[in-house]
Amino acid sequence: MSASSSLGELPRGPLEHFEERIEAELENEIFSAADGATVIPVVAAAADERELFRVRMLLEHKPRRVAVRFRRASRQRARHLTGQLERIASVLRISTQDVHLVLDEGFVDHVDGRRVGELVDVALTVGEHHELASGSVLSGSTPPTRVNYETHVRERPEVHLWRAVNDGCDRELGYGDYGVVHPEPPPDTKGYGWPNPYLHYTIPDGTLSIARRILGRGRGGRPPIGAAEQHFLEVADELVHHPEFAGADFSWGDRYIHNCRSSPTPAVGTSSKWISMATSHHLAHLSRRRDAPSGPASAR
Repeated sequence: MSASSSLGELPRGPLEHFEERIEAELENEIFSAADGATVIPVVAAAADERELFRVRMLLEHKPRRVAVRFRRASRQRARHLTGQLERIASVLRISTQDVHLVLDEGFVDHVDGRRVGELVDVALTVGEHHELASGSVLSGSTPPTRVNYETHVRERPEVHLWRAVNDGCDRELGYGDYGVVHPEPPPDTKGYGWPNPYLHYTIPDGTLSIARRILGRGRGGRPPIGAAEQHFLEVADELVHHPEFAGADFSWGDRYIHNCRSSPTPAVGTSSKWISMATSHHLAHLSRRRDAPSGPASAR
């Protein structure tokens, strides 16, 4: 977000605006403001002084812990990270015990020993120098594009990566992923707004992908009116009758997928709606620890 944007000009940055909105909604819903902080800021390990100063102002408004994101861990950068954590804690005037470290590996399509070893070394090196609030491994395996429209199940390497790193560490690392979307946002190009209906549905250790291709598109790739809704209803119906469907009561998303098939006016024609339903199911899946490893570590 640029400094010239309306939110970017706020003294505490855009988080100030979002936190005030969240607190106002909570007060309206439960008739009292939240006691603790509702927003946890996430900063890059290489964040500059300007960004850290805004976060510090947010902390002065209401004390809270901070998450530090470290991308693409490597042995060579492990020592440098310990210094970055000290710098961030000093500028924010907090202890490293109030820092959540997120080791962000971005997109992963497989797990290899080198990557696991690098992450383990970074976690152990940081642990020797700092007592942190927590540490976690973040990655995602959702491909940027679909190569076919056949129903299939793919593994989730992010789960296997997290398990392998935990096996090599002397303390538990939490699990993090990018949900049902690719780690990198899609390019903002014209004509991208009419994708083919699909769902990436999380199952234990894998993802069930169901999609339909819209034929007969018009100028600019625009689908016929109502085609996106019609084709998504086919996706929803196939999922509901699939053995991996968790049931309508599993999450808001599952209930919406189940009920939209009988709705006279199903509002299911946009990718944002498909992603929200799949994300709701994904979060419910994680909250039930369906991917918890057999060892002592488990998803937070």
